[in-house]
Amino acid sequence: QVSLASPAGEGLREVPDAIRVHQIENWRGLKLLGSVKSLKEIILAVGNKVDLVQVHASAEMAYLAKKYLAKKPVIFTCHGYNTHPPYLNYWLAARFLKRVDCIVALTPEEKEYFLRGGIKESKLVVISNGVEEKFFHSLSSHQNDGEVIGLVGRLVKEKNFAWAVKMQAKYRFASKLFIVGGGPYHLRLEKLVKRLNLEKEIIFLGYKEEM
Repeated sequence: QVSLASPAGEGLREVPDAIRVHQIENWRGLKLLGSVKSLKEIILAVGNKVDLVQVHASAEMAYLAKKYLAKKPVIFTCHGYNTHPPYLNYWLAARFLKRVDCIVALTPEEKEYFLRGGIKESKLVVISNGVEEKFFHSLSSHQNDGEVIGLVGRLVKEKNFAWAVKMQAKYRFASKLFIVGGGPYHLRLEKLVKRLNLEKEIIFLGYKEEM
């Protein structure tokens, strides 16, 4: 049995009927105190019925889960922070995550931020977002089959666009790789593309309001 506590949103429409959904107010602004109270009530109500708690993105929620379910393993998955420089938010999040059993970072850079924030390395693991294998060719197959792939996001260190650039150089998994977005790592990525002679394969489209 899986239970989900979440603010309202379009994503809830995709949740299977078998999953019990507990709705809370959006975790921000003037509604924060009401959200904390609602989450506490949900945690205490389901506490004896759960074996594992996984918290996505909100370090404060992970703190509350561990506070009221001290004997249950709590896993926190971080998906980055939208500030520059981002280190301050990782440091603040680390203050709430000291007692959490495991923290999942999406990139080695995120892991490094948490280490600098005081989280023990034994609690940190890097698990990148999944990519279907069909998008990649084997090392021995460098033929170009016409695949066009787009990457969209902030061009910042923790998003690790450099990894995609290096994989294109190594595997030639796309005939064209379009990168949409802006950020402080734009020039650094362009220099990497030029150094790897990928200017004809990797195209930077900049920031776009609409896709």
